Amino acid sequence: MQIGLATVHDYSAESLSWSRHLYDAEADAKTNKRNIWHDFDASLEQTVTEKPDNDSTPLKPEYLDVIISDIRTIPSFAFSIQVLNENTAQLEKMMKDFALHYRNAPAVSSFVPKAGELVAAKFSGDGQWYRAKVKRSSAAKKEVELTFV
Repeated sequence: MQIGLATVHDYSAESLSWSRHLYDAEADAKTNKRNIWHDFDASLEQTVTEKPDNDSTPLKPEYLDVIISDIRTIPSFAFSIQVLNENTAQLEKMMKDFALHYRNAPAVSSFVPKAGELVAAKFSGDGQWYRAKVKRSSAAKKEVELTFV
């Protein structure tokens, strides 16, 4: 950093206890116009950063009714939501029709799904049919890895 071969990524540096050292090293490289900072002009940077904010009205909060539909902890924490709105009833009806259709549908023995395809799959957790995307497929093992969508 101090010899001017890198820049500080603010978002990443904020979480480091020693971020001040990074900012100081970057400032030293800028002042001495080292490497990537050879044509750095501090007066231009101040003009850009000191631009007045003409739209100073605070954003109006927007509240949505949602259902948390999935929580994952591996490889990192993430979750999915469904927004409850006027289309929710239509989606629920479509999913009921979808489940009814596939409840008695015969399996096609010659069908071999390919990675990336969208399919209907029975979820082992509740025995219901859902939409899924094929992650991996092995025709020899007759196995498919899915992500339910």
